[in-house]
Amino acid sequence: MRYKKALALSKSDFKRMYGVKPETFWMMVKVVRDGKEGSRGSHASIPIPDQILLTRAVLARG
Repeated sequence: MRYKKALALSKSDFKRMYGVKPETFWMMVKVVRDGKEGSRGSHASIPIPDQILLTRAVLARG
């Protein structure tokens, strides 16, 4: 699920699906974006918020 659709979920459904609150999710996005400033290499084909949601979904099911 793309992050734009995921953010349409209620807070409790979002937490149930990804294991974190939406506010925590945005803090995670900010940390990753800050860490990627000035990095070299090709750009990812998946946006950072979607990468984090995908990782969280896998970890939540594990």
